[in-house]
Amino acid sequence: MDQALRMVAAVAAIAIGGNGILLINDPEFSGRVMDLPLVAEFGLTSLGFFLFIGAALAICGAWTRSPVMFYCAGALIGAVIGFRICSSVTYNAPLSVGFVLVELIMLALWIGIGIYLQRLGGFILPTPDPKQV
Repeated sequence: MDQALRMVAAVAAIAIGGNGILLINDPEFSGRVMDLPLVAEFGLTSLGFFLFIGAALAICGAWTRSPVMFYCAGALIGAVIGFRICSSVTYNAPLSVGFVLVELIMLALWIGIGIYLQRLGGFILPTPDPKQV
């Protein structure tokens, strides 16, 4: 079960990371495809870096079995969702519900895997060895 969840998290991270790389490389095309017409190039590349770093953290979490990495990846994807919703509310921009749903699924997946790994005994913070203290 542990191995399967880690593989699913890594595959999802690769998909989100690819989306982030696309936003970084070609912001104009990505802005049209992702239904973000009001976001300028700088905003799109920032959004791309959020997605890319979130994916990198999820891959590191799958590799090291660290719940902290999954929590951080979930926080970054949650920030992306917040940015989308805030831009829709503030600037009356169209809300891409499909992308928000995919990001919510990624958020739930990565936070859920982090909780699962924490219950299995994954490390949150390094604990000092009593012999060394």
